[in-house]
Amino acid sequence: MIQKFLQKYWIFIVIYIFYQIGLFVLHVNEESPLPYLNSITYFLIFLLIRETIPHTKLNYFLVKLFYYFYGYLSLGMSIIVFFRIYKFIFLPIYIISEILLKIFILVISIYLGLVSTKNQKEIPYHQIYLIVFLIVTIALINYSKFLQNPFILGTQEAWANFAVKNYTTMVLSILSLLVFWYRYYQKKIVLSEYLNVVIFIFMLSNIVETLHFVAFQLQFKIFIYGQIFNYILNLAMLYFWYVRWKYLESDLAKENERYLENFQYLNGLVSKPKVSTLKKVISFVSFNYILSLGFFGIIFSIGLFLIKKITFYLLLNTIFILITVLLALFFSFTSIKREWQNQIGVLFKKQAGNK
Repeated sequence: MIQKFLQKYWIFIVIYIFYQIGLFVLHVNEESPLPYLNSITYFLIFLLIRETIPHTKLNYFLVKLFYYFYGYLSLGMSIIVFFRIYKFIFLPIYIISEILLKIFILVISIYLGLVSTKNQKEIPYHQIYLIVFLIVTIALINYSKFLQNPFILGTQEAWANFAVKNYTTMVLSILSLLVFWYRYYQKKIVLSEYLNVVIFIFMLSNIVETLHFVAFQLQFKIFIYGQIFNYILNLAMLYFWYVRWKYLESDLAKENERYLENFQYLNGLVSKPKVSTLKKVISFVSFNYILSLGFFGIIFSIGLFLIKKITFYLLLNTIFILITVLLALFFSFTSIKREWQNQIGVLFKKQAGNK
């Protein structure tokens, strides 16, 4: 499969890698190589999603959204980075590119939240266009101050204000994904193979960006750490899109995907004919670690407030986003864990008394 992929796209991959190397050598972007490695990973994900589209029947529109999203991340954002050498036009272009990125994130998140309330029914295209229009309108209003005068970003106060606008957008995204995961937890929506993990990783990347704002307010510098974590998430995303492509080209996919398409009639009572071995991985992960980390973050924030390192407003903001993140992680992790357990058999020991 990898050989087939490289034979088809090797020239595009080589050109893109050399372009990123050129940006790095010219110091057009950050001095750390991580942003460039992330861009290359985005491009590979973009190409892999392209390969899955002809084989995708269930959740087709969602896959196309991810395709456009990674196309923008890899191609659009990379071209925009080049304009950093033109200082007089970079800030307007940067603001527009950031707004477009947030629009992509919101469209995917809100689409997932809304489609999960439809009980398997796809959203009509005219409603999707209306949703996109409303999201674009909200984004334009949210960032209107910076669109009117992009050059105010030259001040530290303006950057702090811009960070607040980004934070607001990402919180809305996570809340929409929380709705989706709650409905998925209730078995009200079905996803094609590996898309649940793809959405989970997508949510984690949104959470990382939201926590960047919290860290910024707490005067913690975590940019490099965030880039490292994002790179790990991107590698995981690349891997799952690859195994999805490999799966969709197998005979197993025809049987399983047909089963999933008829899920609303079967009502989830029948186990899928066969399952992949990848599902076993989740049995080694415990949500208790995530929960403990979240509560530690809340206690740590309260401690900072008590020693007057942060304001009460920031304390409430931090606790709110941590609780939202914990809920989203709980419903997503539990749903994936339960689904994989049901498909394989008993992977996890039930607590005593639960028979």
